[in-house]
Amino acid sequence: YGGKMNVTADLVTFAKTRGAFAGISLEGSTVGVHSDFNRAYYGRAVSTRDILIDRIVTNAASTELKTLLDTIR
Repeated sequence: YGGKMNVTADLVTFAKTRGAFAGISLEGSTVGVHSDFNRAYYGRAVSTRDILIDRIVTNAASTELKTLLDTIR
């Protein structure tokens, strides 16, 4: 990657894996929203749109990580 990442949205992902990895995946994946996790992290109910699209919420604890990721080239 040659440019700045410009990380501005808070995003946390969890991966649950099983089996062996051989460069391909034979299982489907799903992406889900955990409203309880969002509420605990932001201190109030927020939607995925609030976090990723409108960016009207943030958690101060993520600032250091976002700054670090923005410096990676």
